[in-house]
Amino acid sequence: MLRSLLPSLALVLSLYPCPVSARQDRDPLRITPEITGQVRLEQRKTPVKSAPVRLESSAGSLTSQMMTDSVGRFTFSGLQRGQYFVSVHVPGYRPEKHPVEITSIIRRVQLLIELEPEESPSLAPSELLDARLPVEAIKEFEKGRAALRDGKVEKAISHLEKAVRLHADFFDAQLLLGTAYLDAQQWEKAETALRRALELRPHSSVALVELGEVYRRQKRFTEAESSLLVALKLDDRSWQGHFTLARVYWEMGDATKASPAAERALQLNPNYPEAHLLMANIFMRLNLFAQALLRYEEYLRLAPKGAFAVQTREITRRLKQQPTAASK
Repeated sequence: MLRSLLPSLALVLSLYPCPVSARQDRDPLRITPEITGQVRLEQRKTPVKSAPVRLESSAGSLTSQMMTDSVGRFTFSGLQRGQYFVSVHVPGYRPEKHPVEITSIIRRVQLLIELEPEESPSLAPSELLDARLPVEAIKEFEKGRAALRDGKVEKAISHLEKAVRLHADFFDAQLLLGTAYLDAQQWEKAETALRRALELRPHSSVALVELGEVYRRQKRFTEAESSLLVALKLDDRSWQGHFTLARVYWEMGDATKASPAAERALQLNPNYPEAHLLMANIFMRLNLFAQALLRYEEYLRLAPKGAFAVQTREITRRLKQQPTAASK
């Protein structure tokens, strides 16, 4: 409804004096004239880091320019009275240019500038979009993500390698490239890409979990455990992290340590068949046959045509012939 009434909803503009002390409130001239605001994406409300923001005079001459900070904010201060234009142009998005007037009464203006894609949205999955990302890098990333989703690993790697060549600091591309290399069993390249992702974002639990999986596949269990424990300290609700840690302990031969990790993974994602299968195997090693039977049956319920369905049905049949397992 509001979109039909205004020329554009790309800008939400609030004109108001900022909170000041009672003395300043009585004397508006004491308020420092400034324009502040935030740049974000219209659809996903994602802040845009390093977006170029220009402040121009009413005559069109450049007064000041700056880049948005890590949460998409900007500030122009020390302004004189008069009309200004605030403009933002991020590649791949429609340019925005908005008039702002500083008067003797309205001395502080706050803007919310929301960018709309020039065509269809093509965004990285981050919580923050970096405006320094070249449009071509984002396009290659999207192609790589789509190919990986379709199981075309080599094609995905090709596109993602192009994305990081275009912009080496593209976190999402580095992370997904590491995952693609992992799927292709290219361990060394996977480790390199994931370590690069962690250089860009040291506190990424997702990258740490993926790196732990790379180490697990190579049976570098000590390094895998270390990476996964750090990841889970950052995000204890990562079921992938708990599941991978359980597999590490299982492959190390420690069912006692694997059990709580697998149980936690199931608490967070009870519909993941392989977690039930792992938990069943752990129970078997701990001689808890009745509990193992329940987990095997749950695996078959969730994945009746799963990769291990045939073997699991045979184990289930044998367990049901055991009096201790059959009495639930």
